[in-house]
Amino acid sequence: MVGLERFPDKQSFQRYQVRLHAAWEQFMSGESRTPDPSVVPFRIAESWKRSQGYGLDPFHYQSFVKMKKLNIKNRETQLLTDETAGYWLGDLAKKYAFNVSVFDAQGNDIALMPERDHALSFANEMILGTNAAALALLENRPGCVLAQEHYSRFFHPRFCVAAPFRETDQNVVGAVCISTLNFEIIHSLAEMVEQFAEICTQIFNLAHQLPSDDDEMLRAVLASLANMSAPLLYVDAQDKLQALSHRARELLAGCRDDKESTGRQLRLCLNEDQGHGPQPQTGGRKVSRTDVSPERLLPEMARPECSMEFSDIIGSTPQIMRSIRFAKQAALTDFAIVLNGESGSGKDVFAQAIHNTSPRRKGPFVALNCGAIAADLVESELFGYEEGAFTGADRSGKIGMLEKASGGTLFLDEVESMPLAVQSKLLRVLSGGSLHRVGSTAEIPVDLRVISASKVDLRKAAERGEFREDLFYRISVVSLPIPPLRDRKEDVPLLARNFLDRIGRRSTAVSPEAMAALCAYNWPGNVRELENVLLHACVFSAKGVITMDSLPEELQSIGRVANLRRFLREQGLLTEDGAAPMARIEAELIRSALEQNHFILLHTARMLHIDRKTLCRKIRQNPWLKELADKGAAENF
Repeated sequence: MVGLERFPDKQSFQRYQVRLHAAWEQFMSGESRTPDPSVVPFRIAESWKRSQGYGLDPFHYQSFVKMKKLNIKNRETQLLTDETAGYWLGDLAKKYAFNVSVFDAQGNDIALMPERDHALSFANEMILGTNAAALALLENRPGCVLAQEHYSRFFHPRFCVAAPFRETDQNVVGAVCISTLNFEIIHSLAEMVEQFAEICTQIFNLAHQLPSDDDEMLRAVLASLANMSAPLLYVDAQDKLQALSHRARELLAGCRDDKESTGRQLRLCLNEDQGHGPQPQTGGRKVSRTDVSPERLLPEMARPECSMEFSDIIGSTPQIMRSIRFAKQAALTDFAIVLNGESGSGKDVFAQAIHNTSPRRKGPFVALNCGAIAADLVESELFGYEEGAFTGADRSGKIGMLEKASGGTLFLDEVESMPLAVQSKLLRVLSGGSLHRVGSTAEIPVDLRVISASKVDLRKAAERGEFREDLFYRISVVSLPIPPLRDRKEDVPLLARNFLDRIGRRSTAVSPEAMAALCAYNWPGNVRELENVLLHACVFSAKGVITMDSLPEELQSIGRVANLRRFLREQGLLTEDGAAPMARIEAELIRSALEQNHFILLHTARMLHIDRKTLCRKIRQNPWLKELADKGAAENF
């Protein structure tokens, strides 16, 4: 794909971004009329110049969100939306956090996955400036636009790949674009987008043959699905199968007679993940989604369930360094660990890092948030269940989290929320090394390590009878406190810088005033709240600088106080206990005004918006201005 061949790894891309940022700043600020050809690819440079010629402001967010989404409905786009996009990539986009758009030849969005803000509903270069879909339509070939290659700063966090699709006469009629915030999966998405564009080509040309909207004609033409390469089904309004492609027929070999199967039943055969939910038999084998979807193209690194290392924990204060040191020591053992910390403090990151450093790192890492599951479902999630164990149970049964984690680590987040009855059963598993599924008496051996996380003091909860005392002693062989962000505010600048780098905002600076506000805030939501605040600030920042005005209102008010205190401290106006006597502050204001007005009382009084007599009285009575009165620096005090 055009533009991606230069970056075999993330390091090469990061080196490129450093140089690209300088070139982007020079061109957008007007320092250079032409983007640096040694850095900026020709196709990107030309698009920048065209975007500038359209009068687009690369620093102004609002200009990109005022356009109204166009409502384009016809047979071709309806099929692209319903039959292709929805079934083929919809769920995958949600799982791996990327956006998929299908555009017509004018750059209007005709399919959205998942639904999102209309600011991303256009690919027209005259509206958004440089973007992957617009270039794919213009150049008639697949290509990418990565991070700061976009003309608008609003899109700098995104990595985008796009490919055109065509009519039979090879005229470009639209484009497919996939965007993500994760560079790690961009090469896989590039391959995916080209496959998707080919399917869109087939679907578009199939629908383009229809002379009318007559249902009978539609079903007749759709019979030509048989020769298509994608695993596609066409079902009518009654969910009855009307046509399927050759690839779909291969994958569904052995299912019930096609004409007797409902669309839902057939989609289950095509879409169910192996090992999750019902598994229809097809010709003596199970069919998984990996047989028919592009998910197989995504490497494990795309969004792994357990990817964090200790190096990903940002901080240099003694509090966080102590926690990291103890966690590293505990990771080398096989002891149960309890992580104590407030919500958003990073307990899940510590749990992943411990697992990835432990002897069990090659085994599975399974996480269960006990607080996010209804109390009556926790037991079945933990232990699994057999067929018909209870009303509503899956007919094929289900493997529980404990079984899945065997050989590795089970992470129990918000363990304090676990019902007492389930706690008793968990204790028996941890003590005996085996479990019974719900509805079964068969013993299943398990070998796992438990890492628990709690935002309350489990010892005190056990003393109050809110948590089983015997389970507490079983899971808390090692107790590891995770400090809240308010106790390590010195780490806020490091955390802010790291987060901005991760989202592709390496070039974004934080003003001293804004940073003072961030450091003064108490962060009840901890690191998670800091990330949300920075995302908010990135949206409303201008010219690559996060200022006080970019921050939420609450932080702005705190920041004004913090910056005042910073000024007073720099001027030596704060006492040792951090207090600032009002008389001293007033004295410094008067002294500064006097100096600016050459000690002319009338002019000084006007500057301070008080009368001359009041000014003289304040100078006489203020102990911090006594030296002025003694020296007679001003008359008639």
